[in-house]
Parts: sequence; structure tokens; C-alpha cells
Amino acid sequence: IIFNAIIFTNMKFKSFLRNVQNGFIEFIHYCFMKKPNINNYLYSNVNKLIIQKNASNLGLEPPPSITTNSKKRLIEFAEEHNHIVTKTANESLFFGNNELWLNVYTEKITDDFIKNLPDKFPPSFFQKQIQKHFEIRSFYIDSEFYSMAIFSQNNEKTQVDFRHYDKNKPNRNVPFQLPKHIEHKADALMKMFKLNSGSLDFIYGDDKKFYFLEVNPVGQFGMVSYPCNYYLEQLIAHKLNV
Repeated sequence: IIFNAIIFTNMKFKSFLRNVQNGFIEFIHYCFMKKPNINNYLYSNVNKLIIQKNASNLGLEPPPSITTNSKKRLIEFAEEHNHIVTKTANESLFFGNNELWLNVYTEKITDDFIKNLPDKFPPSFFQKQIQKHFEIRSFYIDSEFYSMAIFSQNNEKTQVDFRHYDKNKPNRNVPFQLPKHIEHKADALMKMFKLNSGSLDFIYGDDKKFYFLEVNPVGQFGMVSYPCNYYLEQLIAHKLNV
């Protein structure tokens, strides 16, 4: 009992320290809100499910999806869409050390996987797997889009999630121009959530439709800038008056 009390106390104390630290960080970002900035800590924690719902309302088309804890409902969803995947409903998880690194990826759901599930499980997010022609990563800053097509479908390792990088056979990445009507809707989505920068992911399906996947407000730009010669580092430095 004493041991459990110590663990509980340590957890509460760590939580308290995190809250204190976050309070200081929020105040610092609040003070800099009127200066040139790329996003703001106060608006950086977006909910992917809320983003997806609003994207759909704006005319962007996310793949059909469900959040469920029911094996029965999941079976119905899988039968309706044939091929489905699962992914995190919010932030991805990355952790590890020099010996082992664990990442949470988008993964395909098999019939055997569903068969072995209990009737009830923790609420999880599932989505129809779009048969893709290519993927698109688009870096957004101040209503401007810098997009890259990722030809990940020809490599079995990267077919479901291009982040399963194959260093021996890298995907072909080329500059790409999103259709203007897609950019206008995506711009409205970013402004709705007070984001002046971020990375947006799309799939261009074999059915010749664009499917919206998600927004990453942190918006790493190096993987788009370097292959496409966008020189985003220079653009960002200029916007920040560096």
C-alpha cells in the first residue's frame, strides 16, 4: 500500500510540474502573439476528429471513418468498405532510446486481427483504406501551399504509411500543385483553427479524387523543402524578419 501511495504521489507531482511549466510557456507565447510568428502554442493542440469533421463541412473529403469500441460495429464497417486501416485519433506516439525506437503508424486491419478482438475494446479510430495513386504532403504558411507528391504505392513497405521509410529504395518525391479549389477549402480550414502554418496530408486516389487526411500544426517542412527545392527556410526567415 505504501509503495502504491509513493507511485501515486510521484505521478501527481510530475503532473503538477508539467502544468506549472505549461503555464509559463502559454504566458510567453501570449506575450509574443502580436509579433511575427509561425503558429502559436495556444492553438497548436488540435483535435484530429474535430479537424476532420470541419474539413468535411468545408467540402474537403476525408475517407469514410468511424470511432468505435464495438467488434460488431467494426465488422460491419469492414464489410462495407472491404479494406480498412487504423490510426491514432489524436497525436502520434514516438518514443525510445538508442537501442529501441517505437512509432505509431497507420496500419492495415486484417480479418484475423478483427477475429481476435474482444467484443468490447478501448475506443479506436478506423478508416477506409483509399487505393491511392500517390500521397501529398503540403506545407502551408500564410495561405500559401508548397506541396509534394509522394509515390509510395509501388513499395510494399510504404503502401499503407509512407513513414515506413525504405532507405534502400526511397519513394520518388516531386513538386505538386494542388487544385485551387482544394487549396481554398484547406486555407479556410486552417484559418478556422487559427493556424497560419502546418502540414496537410492528402491522398489522390485511383478514382481520381482528392481525400483529406489530417493537419499537423507543428508542420515540419524539411521533407518538402529539400526534395522540391522550395527553399522554405529562406521564406520562413523572411516572414519572421530574421
